[in-house]
Amino acid sequence: MSSEGTVAPAPQGYTINLVDPQYVGNHLVIAAVITAGLSGFFLSLRLYTRKFLVRGLGWDDWWIVCAWVFAIALSLGDGLETQYGMGYHLWDIKVDKFNTYLKVAPVRVLQLFIGAAYICALAFAKVSICCFYLCLSPEKSFRILAFLLIGFTAAYSIAGFIVLVFSCNPISASWDLALMDLPTTTCINRPAEYLAQSSINIVTDICIFFLPMPIIWRLQLPFRHKLSVSLIFALGLVVCIISMIRLKFIVNVLYSADSSWTTNELLIWSTIEVHTTIICGCLATLKPFVSRFFPSLLGKSSAAMASFPTVSRKNAKLAASRLQGEVFALQSHKEHDNVYQEMPIAGSNAVHNPRRWDGDGESQESIIGVLEHDIYSAGGVSGT
Repeated sequence: MSSEGTVAPAPQGYTINLVDPQYVGNHLVIAAVITAGLSGFFLSLRLYTRKFLVRGLGWDDWWIVCAWVFAIALSLGDGLETQYGMGYHLWDIKVDKFNTYLKVAPVRVLQLFIGAAYICALAFAKVSICCFYLCLSPEKSFRILAFLLIGFTAAYSIAGFIVLVFSCNPISASWDLALMDLPTTTCINRPAEYLAQSSINIVTDICIFFLPMPIIWRLQLPFRHKLSVSLIFALGLVVCIISMIRLKFIVNVLYSADSSWTTNELLIWSTIEVHTTIICGCLATLKPFVSRFFPSLLGKSSAAMASFPTVSRKNAKLAASRLQGEVFALQSHKEHDNVYQEMPIAGSNAVHNPRRWDGDGESQESIIGVLEHDIYSAGGVSGT
């Protein structure tokens, strides 16, 4: 405590100002409002696209909705934090106000709530993106990697949540400083946990970015199309950069003598990271929306596709089932010409799994092309 009755003495060359102190808590509020609005806008576009253009919501859509709910909770928590000294220098805060900020149980619970909302929002957003990846390719190795990434993300997020809430013995010491000061109270090394959690977040961000790239660049598409799709997924690199910036501010908070100021900066980047992850997850699903309403942005081929009716997921699966019969028949024809002549192709009574096909007799591009043809020419269309 300083001689002026503030929490900490002012550094050399700084004059304490208790009347009109320097304040940056409004920066946190502005960041929370803008990023929440942007993520809500792109989430709305995604849900509209899936519900009315693709005609069906999947698990990836529900996971991203959960992520946005927790992200909004994080943004609301940010705003409440600014009411308890966040954004001021410690040497501009009176001791009595600071004691209120630290020792009132609801305020301490609010801090735990913000940490939990951050963990849950990121976890649901990343799981949603990986679930979306499962629709990109039927390749077994690719799907295994996507499922492993989902499992790893869920595991370390659950671990981080448990560590956050149950880090002290007794548990209530996490929000009751009176118990924290007792010699019998023990807590884990929280700074180490924060650094580990942030580092793992960066690793998963990089994995999520690189996972679909081999699939994209193996497609026999014009270079411009490959590049445009890659750039959409490359937005994940923005999240990686934000995560690295946030890690820097975690280190600043851990070694700072001005925690109320540096924590404000950390919360700003945490909020930006969460909402940017949600935005990136939504952008990758918006091609049907752009094709329908802004076809010129995607070129002539996409503009032509925009004139087709919307397609339901159910009908797309039926078309995919027909396609698999054709692919299977084509492969058999290459090996056994005489058998192929008698084999039923499309319209047979055989049941096929619409989510995968075996063999490599056809390229992924031709399979996708035939699938689109079947959807629009074989009755698998939902009119608008």
